[in-house]
Amino acid sequence: LGLANNTIIIYTSDHGDLMGDHGMILKGPCPFNGILNVPFIWKIPGVTKPAITDSLASSIDISKTILNLLNIPKEAQPPDIQGKDLTPILTDPLEKVRDFCLVEHDEEIEQLKIKIRLRHLITEDYKLTLYNGLPDYGDLFNRKEDPHELHNLWFDENYIDIRHKLVEKIFHENLNAQSRYPKRLAMS
Repeated sequence: LGLANNTIIIYTSDHGDLMGDHGMILKGPCPFNGILNVPFIWKIPGVTKPAITDSLASSIDISKTILNLLNIPKEAQPPDIQGKDLTPILTDPLEKVRDFCLVEHDEEIEQLKIKIRLRHLITEDYKLTLYNGLPDYGDLFNRKEDPHELHNLWFDENYIDIRHKLVEKIFHENLNAQSRYPKRLAMS
């Protein structure tokens, strides 16, 4: 059929599975890579070559990347579309398009009257997780020195400045992620 010559293929999932990481199985609200890292494989005829990248990317980047790969003009794209165009990474795995990823986890278990809200900020060097209802606690991992996320640095005096900087960043990025639509029509 020749579909492989003109078809964009993206293989991914919505979340990972702990599979015994940190003594846990299955999934749930937690800060660990077993949940947050997912397959993200792209095959685009004439664009991608087999490669692996360490560049930060997010599932929220998929729609913007597809629109740009299809040469859809910006004025025809949804206003305030979130995400980054990953095309530079797809053509050169050493490229970077993101300094961070903001990951939101909101879940309600109505039968148990549980409302879960987590925010994760992932940079090349650190991962910060904040928990709704726990203002004095969070998770902070050094992604370079502690890739298995075994040492939470939240209370470590040596990382207080980094923690404060990342908390401020996650606050502003969470505000930026909020939709500005629908637009207000009435003046009152």
